[in-house]
Amino acid sequence: GNRERAAWSLTRTAEGWGNPVLRFPDGMFASEAADGSVYFTLVRPEGGHVVRSLPEANGFGEPERAGGGVFAPEGTAHPFIAPDGRLLLFDSPRRGGVGGFDLWMSRRSPDGSWGDAVPLGLEVNSRGQNMCAYLTPDGRYLFFTRFGDIWWVSAEILGPNR
Repeated sequence: GNRERAAWSLTRTAEGWGNPVLRFPDGMFASEAADGSVYFTLVRPEGGHVVRSLPEANGFGEPERAGGGVFAPEGTAHPFIAPDGRLLLFDSPRRGGVGGFDLWMSRRSPDGSWGDAVPLGLEVNSRGQNMCAYLTPDGRYLFFTRFGDIWWVSAEILGPNR
């Protein structure tokens, strides 16, 4: 893997932070659900895609591409998985957005598949680079980047099931 695009982790100890551990050598921008599954951008020469890796006894299993409404041939990146694993936020240059990279959401269906991708709307998306969504732990605010600056809005734009 390319160490410039890799997902690392640190463990906090009583003495401070431990040494960095390489978790996903071809990944970046990891987000973990309460069940321990990790979503991240798998970086490949042809582009990036959101994948999920499940915890195993000695680390994590092979990454599985997020399918359903999350997958797009144009690529997907920078996932944020809600702690309960039912809401996934990500960015993509796919059709149907405002233009450039837009932020999208998908909800997990009862059968476990990902539903249609829905653009977050003009409160968040603008022409250009709208990326890296993050929902605060209390579920009240959505942070994201636009042209390298950090923006925020009320998470109410995600609907009642955030």
